[in-house]
Amino acid sequence: MFKWILKQLISIFFKVVVSGSLSKLPLEKKIYICNHESMLDALLISLFIPDKFYFVMDKTVGTKIPFSFKTLKNKNDFIYFIRNRITMFVIKFVNVIKVDTKSPHSIKTMVKLINEGKSLLIFPEGRITTTGSLCDIQPGTWFLAKKTNAMIIPLRLSGLLTSHFSYMSETKKKIFNKVQLVISDPVDISNLSREDALLVIEKLLSH
Repeated sequence: MFKWILKQLISIFFKVVVSGSLSKLPLEKKIYICNHESMLDALLISLFIPDKFYFVMDKTVGTKIPFSFKTLKNKNDFIYFIRNRITMFVIKFVNVIKVDTKSPHSIKTMVKLINEGKSLLIFPEGRITTTGSLCDIQPGTWFLAKKTNAMIIPLRLSGLLTSHFSYMSETKKKIFNKVQLVISDPVDISNLSREDALLVIEKLLSH
């Protein structure tokens, strides 16, 4: 009920248009991937796509930092603090898997979830864009697909770069934003080489 109320509140500021169909999606072993425009990406996807996601987040990002006026020495410190609090608020409404990206145990945890039929949501760039363009694609998605034979479900978000939740410091921000979320057909990258898979993912998220 609270997520429904949250969706109505968000819809006041963000006109979210979802295109594409979920009818062709596999019932088991799927990994959603999406470009990363803002701090709200995971929340918007979880609210506007009717599937239960497990959102993969680096454990250093999903950690609440203590509040102290002594640590807020300049504007950048204040911005960092606000972003941390927004992140902590958002992850209350999504199923988060906090991982140590340098630990192989994290991969085993994600493989186990996929093999159990749970849906993962991954941002292959690994971080929110600060330029408006895609960041370098990380190999984690390819590795998981290869280990589990899961299908990749490409998502494409646009319209959040001008929101106050993006990392675009030079862009004029708006309170009301039109957001488009495009769902593409499933793709199998499990048999591709690492290099080819990364190129495919980059192409899918660039559309």
